[in-house]
Amino acid sequence: MSITFYKRHYLSCFEICHKILNVVVALQNIDTRGSPDMFDGGKPNSLKKFSELPNAQKANFLDKNIFPEVNARWSSYFDRKLRNSIGHNNVYHQLRTGMLVLGDKPSIPYSEFVANILKLLPMLFYSLHVVKMMYISRHLLR
Repeated sequence: MSITFYKRHYLSCFEICHKILNVVVALQNIDTRGSPDMFDGGKPNSLKKFSELPNAQKANFLDKNIFPEVNARWSSYFDRKLRNSIGHNNVYHQLRTGMLVLGDKPSIPYSEFVANILKLLPMLFYSLHVVKMMYISRHLLR
């Protein structure tokens, strides 16, 4: 597959999983504090403000007791530096060396990049499961 395919896939997974955090954190807040807008420590002061945060900050709001596995692995699954390099088109595959050149950041082997993409699959499945459960709940509660 082409580097363009992998880049798009990585960016899509990254963005989808971070968008799903809005729902996960809202449900977590309802469960622990009774309202989707009630955050530990009062900041941010609403789910709307939470959704406006940069993606890099959103995972910090996952309750470590409710989502220990997700929390423990989130930062290793989602490399913000790699995402930013890809998103700004600073990435190209140097065929001669087999390295993925990331603009001003250290190059990584192409195989490592593909492995990073494969690591995203559990998080993508988790995110899709959350959406599925929301859809089922919404239609069952009508």
